[in-house]
Amino acid sequence: MLERKLIIGLAVLALVVSGAIFSVLAFADTTGSHDVTVTITDMSGLQLNSGNITLTINSVPMEATDSTSSLSYNTNSDTAKKITAVLSSSYPTGITLSVSVASASGNSQGEVILTDSPVDVIKNLTQCIDTNQTISYKATATVEAGVTSKTGTVTYTIADQ
Repeated sequence: MLERKLIIGLAVLALVVSGAIFSVLAFADTTGSHDVTVTITDMSGLQLNSGNITLTINSVPMEATDSTSSLSYNTNSDTAKKITAVLSSSYPTGITLSVSVASASGNSQGEVILTDSPVDVIKNLTQCIDTNQTISYKATATVEAGVTSKTGTVTYTIADQ
């Protein structure tokens, strides 16, 4: 009797297991898919390619220039970018610092006077990689400047136009 119950139990178990396997196999897909989204963010940046600059005015006309610096920049954006420059603090009365930055892909704004408010130096940059674009600094002084020395920091920024 015990043997018969065991055989019946095993038979029922075999039917349940084969039914479960059949139902899994009967509903299994032959293919599967899902969406893959690739997102590319705005990757705009810049890099100065030189060290600090010293401009010494020691003759008439009272100006000094330097074009040993360069700027490299890139953007993958369709949105027009610009590069601005700002001086950390204004120079004393009688001293003016200006800059001009070359651009292969955008519109250089030519020589602009630097102050403690940002000024555009390059405009209309889209999807470009420009390397070693020349930065030209010019310091001018009047007699009102006297004899002095002041260091100012020029900061460049790339941003939406």
